[in-house]
Amino acid sequence: MEYTFDNNGIVINAAYNEDEIDTIFIPLLKHLFKMHSEKGGRILVMLAAPPGAGKSTLAGFLQHLSSKAIPDKKVQAIGMDGFHRRQEYLLSHSTLVDGRDVKMVDIKGAPVTFDLERLKMKLSEVALGRNIGWPMYNRLSHNPDEDAIFVDGDIIILEGNYLLLDEEGWKDLSDLADFTISVKADPDMLKERLIERKISTGCSREKAITFVEFSDMANVSLCLERTKPADLELSISSEGWKTVSFREEVKTMTIAMANDHAGTQMKEEIKKYLVSQGYEVKDFGTYDENSCDLSDFVYPAALAVARGECDRGIFCDGVGYGSALIANKINGCYAAVCQDPLCATLARQHTDSNILCLGAKIIGGLMAMEVVKTWLSTEPLMEEKYRRRVQKVCDINDRHCVPVK
Repeated sequence: MEYTFDNNGIVINAAYNEDEIDTIFIPLLKHLFKMHSEKGGRILVMLAAPPGAGKSTLAGFLQHLSSKAIPDKKVQAIGMDGFHRRQEYLLSHSTLVDGRDVKMVDIKGAPVTFDLERLKMKLSEVALGRNIGWPMYNRLSHNPDEDAIFVDGDIIILEGNYLLLDEEGWKDLSDLADFTISVKADPDMLKERLIERKISTGCSREKAITFVEFSDMANVSLCLERTKPADLELSISSEGWKTVSFREEVKTMTIAMANDHAGTQMKEEIKKYLVSQGYEVKDFGTYDENSCDLSDFVYPAALAVARGECDRGIFCDGVGYGSALIANKINGCYAAVCQDPLCATLARQHTDSNILCLGAKIIGGLMAMEVVKTWLSTEPLMEEKYRRRVQKVCDINDRHCVPVK
């Protein structure tokens, strides 16, 4: 997917391939959606990367992609560049670099050239869910434009070089974040990118190389060597984006599975997929296609969901209704029979179902897999009317179903 981004007056043309989008960026957005739903309010994401890694472009792309991936939430990308100290301050102040007294303007972009205390103050307001004005850096005036952006999103992605910097003053900044992302890259690749970017502003190649080697590369080294571990760690190279590690996995839930003889083959196919995606599966059987009684397997699996031993359940029988009838007798189980992705979407959005029931005699394996993917990736609608309706069903359940022990 091609994406054009205006980074403070520099037009950047970027491309993200479908594999990156499907395996990294859409799952990330859906994870952030889930975090927002669970928190019930704004979440703040910090995206930290060295100069030249493409963090501003990535943040903007995530905002762009969110309109399709999670249209019910407003994702808003903002930067920390608006907290550069003003040009007149940098021109009139110096700092020590390798024992030499250096004008701050000559190392603009280094941590010392940012107004950290003001950044913390503004970030605290954003983290509290307040809608506020936010500054942007103006490359023409070389100064921040105050209140250039109005921050009012549900999910705020703040990008910057030093958001995860493990140095005094900076290292507690990430305490304000709900989720953190860092980016690793080869320094030589970053150097060439930075030189080309400097040239695009009208600078000669010779001057661009001098500036990048003296100023930018010191900041690159600092970011690569002194960035704290993040929840999601990515890498960028000539081959594209890759996930290095995900401390807070997108898929951590445990799925209870159960079936009768008619659903064995479908259960096994779904189970294989779930394991490949990082889910933990507890299989309550049956394990072959010999004739059996469905309740012997669905009942203990449903109990595991009700007791919180498993996060959700996926049950397979001939039609699906047998499993749902059994599961819905148990306090805390909300089972839905789904025969296509639309049913799966509505079963999650409108009723917050925690058990999916599939009929192997009704739908084929490919359709069942699409239903499972949709059901697992869809979150309940958070508007008051939907929460009210779901709560009424829960109240009926609590009044008439015996509590599970």
